[in-house]
Amino acid sequence: MSGNDRLDLGPFGIYTFDFEHLPAARVRDAVQELEELGWPAVWVPELLGREALSHAGFLLASTERLKVVNGIAQIWSRGARWAHGGALLLADAYPGRHVLGLGFGGEPKPGVKPLGGDGGVPGRDGRARDREPGAAGSGAADPGRVRAEDAGAGPRPGRGRPDLPRERRAHRAVARAART
Repeated sequence: MSGNDRLDLGPFGIYTFDFEHLPAARVRDAVQELEELGWPAVWVPELLGREALSHAGFLLASTERLKVVNGIAQIWSRGARWAHGGALLLADAYPGRHVLGLGFGGEPKPGVKPLGGDGGVPGRDGRARDREPGAAGSGAADPGRVRAEDAGAGPRPGRGRPDLPRERRAHRAVARAART
């Protein structure tokens, strides 16, 4: 994808913590069922045990069209060089199907400077900064950088409500995987 292409994640998707401790076979079955039900995207966090990029790669390899969003991969769990390299590999292997969301979840790790900040926290002076879109250093104009609004992430006003029967079937698919 070029820097101007938009990744259509659909107006609704599945966000689940339920894959964190399931065996791979059950996760594969559940995510394939979600794809068959027509869900455009699945969002998975990095919280309890699965490494974000490996988890995303497994989900992408288990499906044909489903988009996978890391929401979020913890910046304290990896250095910037490795996060970038992993995201590039997934973008190459599964064009247009992966979004790497990075965030501050978890505790800072000694010696990890995830975004190259002097204090291990984004920003030259080691402090987190609120940045307006388009402001200098915000990344808004950087080619190849995906912002949520550019990717089509999340519901937008005026899009209506989710298809409730499909939503219920998706919930059952994830719950069934968690039970068996």
